[in-house]
Amino acid sequence: MTRKVTFDVDHIGGGDDPWGGYRQGFEATTTLNLADFDIDMSQFPEPMHSVDLYVVLEGIRQ
Repeated sequence: MTRKVTFDVDHIGGGDDPWGGYRQGFEATTTLNLADFDIDMSQFPEPMHSVDLYVVLEGIRQ
């Protein structure tokens, strides 16, 4: 199943690297409700209803 997901993004830094490149770093978070993706975790002793997603990204200017 495919759904659009919105992330809260923070810029965590950037600048020149030791190899002559220029980098930028970002981190993003969101919470996914499992029912939105037809995932049922109710059969487990401690059922989950959502998942927190944390993504870290570093990009190099080309």
